[in-house]
Amino acid sequence: MEFVAGIDGGGTKTECVLMNLKGEVISTSLFGSLNMNSRPVAEMAESMRGVIERVRAQGGICRMLCVGCAGMSNPELRRTLERMIRADGYEGAYMLAGDQAAALYAAHGAGPGAVLISGTGSICFGRNTRGITARAGGRGYKIDDEGSGYAIGRDILSAVVRAQDGRSRPTVLTELVFAQIGTRNLDELIRALYTEGDKRGNLSTYALLLPEAVAQGDAAACAILERTVRELCLLASTVIERLELQRGRLALSGGVLKNDAYVTEGVKAQLGELYPELESFLLATSAATGAARMALAAVQEN
Repeated sequence: MEFVAGIDGGGTKTECVLMNLKGEVISTSLFGSLNMNSRPVAEMAESMRGVIERVRAQGGICRMLCVGCAGMSNPELRRTLERMIRADGYEGAYMLAGDQAAALYAAHGAGPGAVLISGTGSICFGRNTRGITARAGGRGYKIDDEGSGYAIGRDILSAVVRAQDGRSRPTVLTELVFAQIGTRNLDELIRALYTEGDKRGNLSTYALLLPEAVAQGDAAACAILERTVRELCLLASTVIERLELQRGRLALSGGVLKNDAYVTEGVKAQLGELYPELESFLLATSAATGAARMALAAVQEN
Protein backbone atom coordinates (compact mmCIF):
# COMPACT_ATOMS: atom_id res chain seq x y z
CA MET A 1 0.00 0.00 0.00
CA GLU A 2 1.16 3.50 -0.83
CA PHE A 3 0.34 6.37 1.51
CA VAL A 4 1.43 9.83 2.66
CA ALA A 5 2.06 11.21 6.16
CA GLY A 6 1.24 14.61 7.61
CA ILE A 7 2.72 15.85 10.87
CA ASP A 8 1.64 18.87 12.90
CA GLY A 9 4.42 19.57 15.39
CA GLY A 10 3.25 21.75 18.25
CA GLY A 11 4.66 23.01 21.51
CA THR A 12 2.45 20.68 23.54
CA LYS A 13 1.77 17.72 21.25
CA THR A 14 2.50 16.36 17.80
CA GLU A 15 -0.16 14.75 15.63
CA CYS A 16 0.65 12.34 12.80
CA VAL A 17 -1.97 11.52 10.15
CA LEU A 18 -1.45 8.76 7.58
CA MET A 19 -3.56 9.02 4.43
CA ASN A 20 -3.90 6.70 1.44
CA LEU A 21 -3.60 8.01 -2.10
CA LYS A 22 -7.39 8.31 -2.33
CA GLY A 23 -7.24 10.99 0.35
CA GLU A 24 -8.69 8.77 3.08
CA VAL A 25 -7.25 8.96 6.61
CA ILE A 26 -6.01 5.52 7.66
CA SER A 27 -4.57 6.37 11.09
CA THR A 28 -4.01 9.18 13.57
CA SER A 29 -1.38 9.15 16.32
CA LEU A 30 -0.24 11.58 19.02
CA PHE A 31 3.28 12.19 20.32
CA GLY A 32 5.10 14.80 22.43
CA SER A 33 6.31 18.25 21.49
CA LEU A 34 8.07 19.04 18.21
CA ASN A 35 8.81 22.72 18.75
CA MET A 36 12.36 23.96 19.14
CA ASN A 37 11.09 27.39 20.21
CA SER A 38 9.60 26.10 23.44
CA ARG A 39 10.87 22.59 24.25
CA PRO A 40 14.30 20.86 24.53
CA VAL A 41 15.82 19.27 21.42
CA ALA A 42 15.91 15.89 23.20
CA GLU A 43 12.12 16.02 23.56
CA MET A 44 11.78 16.87 19.88
CA ALA A 45 13.99 13.92 18.95
CA GLU A 46 11.85 11.54 20.98
CA SER A 47 8.68 12.79 19.31
CA MET A 48 10.15 12.51 15.80
CA ARG A 49 11.37 9.00 16.59
CA GLY A 50 7.81 8.03 17.51
CA VAL A 51 6.49 9.53 14.27
CA ILE A 52 8.98 7.69 12.06
CA GLU A 53 8.38 4.41 13.90
CA ARG A 54 4.64 4.81 13.28
CA VAL A 55 5.23 5.51 9.57
CA ARG A 56 7.49 2.49 9.22
CA ALA A 57 5.10 0.27 11.18
CA GLN A 58 2.33 1.01 8.69
CA GLY A 59 4.09 -1.07 6.07
CA GLY A 60 3.91 -0.35 2.37
CA ILE A 61 5.51 2.76 0.89
CA CYS A 62 5.29 6.30 2.27
CA ARG A 63 5.38 8.44 -0.87
CA MET A 64 5.74 11.76 0.97
CA LEU A 65 6.20 12.90 4.56
CA CYS A 66 5.11 16.50 5.25
CA VAL A 67 6.20 18.04 8.55
CA GLY A 68 4.35 21.19 9.58
CA CYS A 69 6.07 22.88 12.50
CA ALA A 70 6.33 26.30 14.14
CA GLY A 71 9.59 28.18 13.58
CA MET A 72 10.27 26.66 10.17
CA SER A 73 11.80 29.94 8.98
CA ASN A 74 14.69 29.15 11.33
CA PRO A 75 17.42 27.39 9.24
CA GLU A 76 18.73 25.64 12.36
CA LEU A 77 15.32 24.09 13.02
CA ARG A 78 15.06 22.86 9.43
CA ARG A 79 18.50 21.24 9.62
CA THR A 80 17.65 19.68 12.98
CA LEU A 81 14.41 18.18 11.65
CA GLU A 82 16.12 16.88 8.52
CA ARG A 83 18.78 15.15 10.63
CA MET A 84 16.14 13.63 12.88
CA ILE A 85 14.07 12.33 9.96
CA ARG A 86 17.05 10.54 8.43
CA ALA A 87 18.58 9.43 11.74
CA ASP A 88 15.38 7.59 12.63
CA GLY A 89 15.54 5.54 9.44
CA TYR A 90 13.14 7.25 7.08
CA GLU A 91 14.60 7.19 3.56
CA GLY A 92 11.67 8.42 1.49
CA ALA A 93 10.68 11.85 0.17
CA TYR A 94 9.77 14.57 2.62
CA MET A 95 8.84 18.25 2.72
CA LEU A 96 8.94 20.84 5.51
CA ALA A 97 6.36 23.58 6.01
CA GLY A 98 5.29 26.04 8.68
CA ASP A 99 2.46 24.91 10.93
CA GLN A 100 0.49 27.90 9.66
CA ALA A 101 0.79 26.63 6.06
CA ALA A 102 -0.53 23.20 7.09
CA ALA A 103 -3.45 24.76 8.98
CA LEU A 104 -4.22 27.08 6.03
CA TYR A 105 -4.31 24.07 3.70
CA ALA A 106 -6.57 22.21 6.13
CA ALA A 107 -8.99 25.14 6.10
CA HIS A 108 -8.94 26.32 2.49
CA GLY A 109 -6.90 23.88 0.41
CA ALA A 110 -4.99 25.86 -2.22
CA GLY A 111 -7.69 28.55 -2.30
CA PRO A 112 -7.94 31.99 -0.68
CA GLY A 113 -8.59 32.56 3.00
CA ALA A 114 -6.78 32.96 6.29
CA VAL A 115 -6.15 31.03 9.48
CA LEU A 116 -5.67 32.46 12.97
CA ILE A 117 -3.78 30.09 15.26
CA SER A 118 -3.54 30.35 19.03
CA GLY A 119 -1.90 27.32 20.56
CA THR A 120 1.37 27.30 22.43
CA GLY A 121 2.30 30.13 20.05
CA SER A 122 0.21 32.45 17.88
CA ILE A 123 0.17 33.54 14.25
CA CYS A 124 -2.19 34.59 11.47
CA PHE A 125 -1.48 33.49 7.90
CA GLY A 126 -3.45 33.96 4.72
CA ARG A 127 -3.59 33.82 0.93
CA ASN A 128 -5.72 35.93 -1.42
CA THR A 129 -7.22 35.18 -4.83
CA ARG A 130 -3.98 36.30 -6.55
CA GLY A 131 -1.95 33.76 -4.59
CA ILE A 132 -0.25 36.44 -2.48
CA THR A 133 0.42 35.36 1.12
CA ALA A 134 0.89 37.37 4.30
CA ARG A 135 1.54 36.62 7.95
CA ALA A 136 1.46 38.44 11.27
CA GLY A 137 3.02 37.19 14.50
CA GLY A 138 4.62 33.81 15.09
CA ARG A 139 8.09 35.10 15.95
CA GLY A 140 8.43 33.05 19.13
CA TYR A 141 7.67 33.49 22.81
CA LYS A 142 10.68 35.69 23.62
CA ILE A 143 9.52 38.65 21.54
CA ASP A 144 6.09 37.75 20.16
CA ASP A 145 3.29 35.14 20.35
CA GLU A 146 0.79 37.51 21.99
CA GLY A 147 -2.61 35.94 22.54
CA SER A 148 -1.08 32.46 22.71
CA GLY A 149 -1.24 29.78 25.39
CA TYR A 150 2.27 30.76 26.42
CA ALA A 151 1.29 34.43 26.79
CA ILE A 152 -1.86 33.57 28.73
CA GLY A 153 0.08 31.26 31.05
CA ARG A 154 2.74 33.92 31.60
CA ASP A 155 0.10 36.52 32.41
CA ILE A 156 -1.67 34.15 34.80
CA LEU A 157 1.50 33.43 36.75
CA SER A 158 2.39 37.12 36.72
CA ALA A 159 -1.02 37.90 38.23
CA VAL A 160 -0.42 35.29 40.95
CA VAL A 161 2.99 36.72 41.82
CA ARG A 162 1.68 40.28 41.93
CA ALA A 163 -1.20 39.24 44.17
CA GLN A 164 1.12 37.34 46.49
CA ASP A 165 3.36 40.43 46.81
CA GLY A 166 0.41 42.71 47.43
CA ARG A 167 1.03 44.68 44.24
CA SER A 168 -2.49 43.84 43.08
CA ARG A 169 -5.73 42.55 44.53
CA PRO A 170 -6.15 38.83 45.38
CA THR A 171 -7.15 36.61 42.45
CA VAL A 172 -8.77 33.19 42.25
CA LEU A 173 -6.00 32.30 39.83
CA THR A 174 -3.74 31.81 42.84
CA GLU A 175 -5.70 28.83 44.16
CA LEU A 176 -6.11 27.38 40.68
CA VAL A 177 -2.36 27.55 40.02
CA PHE A 178 -1.46 26.07 43.40
CA ALA A 179 -3.93 23.23 42.83
CA GLN A 180 -2.38 22.48 39.43
CA ILE A 181 1.21 22.35 40.67
CA GLY A 182 0.32 20.54 43.88
CA THR A 183 1.96 22.99 46.29
CA ARG A 184 1.35 26.37 47.86
CA ASN A 185 5.06 27.11 47.84
CA LEU A 186 5.58 29.96 45.39
CA ASP A 187 9.36 29.53 45.47
CA GLU A 188 8.96 25.94 44.28
CA LEU A 189 6.92 27.18 41.32
CA ILE A 190 9.60 29.72 40.44
CA ARG A 191 12.29 27.00 40.56
CA ALA A 192 10.18 24.83 38.26
CA LEU A 193 9.89 27.65 35.74
CA TYR A 194 13.66 27.87 35.41
CA THR A 195 14.47 24.16 35.61
CA GLU A 196 14.81 22.49 32.22
CA GLY A 197 12.73 19.35 31.97
CA ASP A 198 10.31 20.24 34.80
CA LYS A 199 6.89 20.05 33.15
CA ARG A 200 5.48 22.51 35.67
CA GLY A 201 7.62 25.10 33.90
CA ASN A 202 5.60 24.77 30.67
CA LEU A 203 3.75 28.10 30.77
CA SER A 204 1.15 27.17 28.17
CA THR A 205 -0.38 24.54 30.48
CA TYR A 206 -1.57 27.30 32.83
CA ALA A 207 -3.70 28.80 30.06
CA LEU A 208 -6.20 26.01 30.74
CA LEU A 209 -7.05 27.73 34.03
CA LEU A 210 -8.34 30.93 32.42
CA PRO A 211 -11.94 29.87 31.59
CA GLU A 212 -12.73 28.80 35.16
CA ALA A 213 -11.39 32.06 36.61
CA VAL A 214 -13.29 34.13 34.02
CA ALA A 215 -16.48 32.20 34.83
CA GLN A 216 -16.06 33.32 38.45
CA GLY A 217 -15.76 36.94 37.33
CA ASP A 218 -12.18 37.29 38.54
CA ALA A 219 -10.87 40.74 37.60
CA ALA A 220 -7.33 39.60 36.78
CA ALA A 221 -8.60 36.74 34.61
CA CYS A 222 -11.05 39.01 32.77
CA ALA A 223 -8.23 41.46 32.06
CA ILE A 224 -6.10 38.64 30.62
CA LEU A 225 -9.05 37.52 28.49
CA GLU A 226 -9.56 41.05 27.15
CA ARG A 227 -5.87 41.40 26.30
CA THR A 228 -5.81 37.98 24.61
CA VAL A 229 -8.81 38.75 22.41
CA ARG A 230 -7.42 42.17 21.49
CA GLU A 231 -4.03 40.76 20.45
CA LEU A 232 -5.52 37.90 18.41
CA CYS A 233 -7.84 40.27 16.59
CA LEU A 234 -4.87 42.52 15.82
CA LEU A 235 -3.05 39.56 14.24
CA ALA A 236 -6.10 38.70 12.15
CA SER A 237 -6.96 42.25 11.07
CA THR A 238 -3.38 42.89 9.96
CA VAL A 239 -3.51 39.96 7.52
CA ILE A 240 -7.10 40.61 6.47
CA GLU A 241 -6.32 44.21 5.55
CA ARG A 242 -3.09 43.36 3.78
CA LEU A 243 -4.73 40.68 1.62
CA GLU A 244 -8.12 42.40 1.24
CA LEU A 245 -9.98 39.46 2.76
CA GLN A 246 -12.68 41.53 4.47
CA ARG A 247 -15.31 39.41 2.70
CA GLY A 248 -13.34 36.18 2.91
CA ARG A 249 -13.13 33.26 5.32
CA LEU A 250 -11.04 33.05 8.50
CA ALA A 251 -10.42 29.71 10.21
CA LEU A 252 -9.72 29.67 13.95
CA SER A 253 -7.30 26.97 15.07
CA GLY A 254 -4.99 25.93 17.91
CA GLY A 255 -5.56 24.68 21.43
CA VAL A 256 -6.58 28.03 22.94
CA LEU A 257 -9.21 28.80 20.31
CA LYS A 258 -10.50 25.22 20.35
CA ASN A 259 -10.72 24.86 24.13
CA ASP A 260 -11.48 28.34 25.49
CA ALA A 261 -14.95 29.44 24.41
CA TYR A 262 -14.49 32.85 26.03
CA VAL A 263 -11.51 33.63 23.79
CA THR A 264 -13.15 32.19 20.68
CA GLU A 265 -16.43 34.02 21.10
CA GLY A 266 -14.59 37.23 21.96
CA VAL A 267 -12.52 37.03 18.79
CA LYS A 268 -15.57 36.26 16.65
CA ALA A 269 -17.53 39.14 18.15
CA GLN A 270 -14.76 41.70 17.76
CA LEU A 271 -13.92 40.67 14.20
CA GLY A 272 -17.62 40.59 13.37
CA GLU A 273 -17.88 44.26 14.33
CA LEU A 274 -14.84 45.14 12.21
CA TYR A 275 -15.76 42.98 9.22
CA PRO A 276 -19.49 42.16 9.05
CA GLU A 277 -19.04 40.11 5.86
CA LEU A 278 -16.10 38.04 7.14
CA GLU A 279 -16.91 34.39 7.82
CA SER A 280 -15.09 33.23 10.96
CA PHE A 281 -15.31 29.55 11.85
CA LEU A 282 -13.63 27.06 14.15
CA LEU A 283 -11.43 24.74 12.09
CA ALA A 284 -12.61 21.15 12.52
CA THR A 285 -9.92 19.63 10.29
CA SER A 286 -6.57 19.19 12.02
CA ALA A 287 -3.39 20.84 10.76
CA ALA A 288 -1.89 17.33 10.57
CA THR A 289 -4.60 16.41 8.07
CA GLY A 290 -3.76 19.60 6.20
CA ALA A 291 -0.10 18.52 6.12
CA ALA A 292 -1.13 15.10 4.79
CA ARG A 293 -3.19 16.76 2.06
CA MET A 294 -0.18 18.92 1.16
CA ALA A 295 1.90 15.75 0.88
CA LEU A 296 -0.77 14.11 -1.30
CA ALA A 297 -0.94 17.17 -3.58
CA ALA A 298 2.86 17.06 -3.98
CA VAL A 299 2.70 13.37 -4.96
CA GLN A 300 -0.10 13.99 -7.44
CA GLU A 301 1.80 16.85 -9.06
CA ASN A 302 4.79 14.58 -9.82
